[in-house]
Amino acid sequence: MNVVDKPRSGRPATAMTECNKDRIDVLVREDHRITISELCDAVSIGKPDLIAIIMELGLESELLDRYANEGDIFLSRIIIGDETWVHHY
Repeated sequence: MNVVDKPRSGRPATAMTECNKDRIDVLVREDHRITISELCDAVSIGKPDLIAIIMELGLESELLDRYANEGDIFLSRIIIGDETWVHHY
């Protein structure tokens, strides 16, 4: 009895390839405003794998390092927005 999988076509077994890591690193450094969804589409991998690669590359810690160095001045430069429309009948 043989329990070894035969090679087959389709999606690779892992998304954690050096090629994907390099591509994600380049994309994030070129556009700091790129979203997780845009990265997933660009590299054709799922969100959990993408987040694992981002953490492995240390990209999330750069923001924490900047906050540690600059403090609240760094936070004051971040602009976020949430618009909610409420209509009462």
